[in-house]
Amino acid sequence: MAFKKGDKRPANAGRKAGSTNKVTTEFKEALNDLLRDCAPDLKSWIREVADDDKSKALTHFANLAEFCYPKLSRSDSNVKLSGKASLVVKPSGE
Repeated sequence: MAFKKGDKRPANAGRKAGSTNKVTTEFKEALNDLLRDCAPDLKSWIREVADDDKSKALTHFANLAEFCYPKLSRSDSNVKLSGKASLVVKPSGE
């Protein structure tokens, strides 16, 4: 039976929250394959650009890195303190 306007949506309809669609998954796989195949050339291209402009080479490198390591989201914290407070930052592993 087809869905009709005004009917309630079935509870199990559609993809699960957070799942990627097939086209997105295929595109990401194709892009990863392309980058993997071009890796030796990318190294030499970045070095070639760096010979002329190190800043530009770093920008290109950072842009490519986003394909493997997406930018982290930022968060702001507003904290109101009353009285004395101290902040202790310890290196990880302690």
